Amino acid sequence: HNTVALLERTATDGTAADEVILTSPADKRFREQVEVLVGQHLTDQNFSIDQLAAMLTMGRTKFYGKMKELYGMSPNKYLMKRRMDKAAELLLEGKYTVSEVSYRVGIPDSSYFNKCFKAAFGTVPSKYRG
Repeated sequence: HNTVALLERTATDGTAADEVILTSPADKRFREQVEVLVGQHLTDQNFSIDQLAAMLTMGRTKFYGKMKELYGMSPNKYLMKRRMDKAAELLLEGKYTVSEVSYRVGIPDSSYFNKCFKAAFGTVPSKYRG
């Protein structure tokens, strides 16, 4: 569903979203793999960009370049964005405490989680209601 949101955001600025973002079948496959792998490892606080590049059998430099090209951001920013989007989703569900949410998105340090969340959404997790 993150791809859909990204496509919708891009489409609203008048460009043909899938042509801009998914330039080739290989790029589309790359995006799908990145999204699946990051989704599978979101809870792992030790999951690194180097591990992700290795899982995709890509060198670090090529991987960074491909992420910038296809997502318009560094792999680290992408991983943090995915973590924050998931945190927001979990907070809106209302089933978990803020500290449970921070663990579920791989950021067990609550003050760091609060700082990242506030940077992403302009408010602290405890006050976030979408």
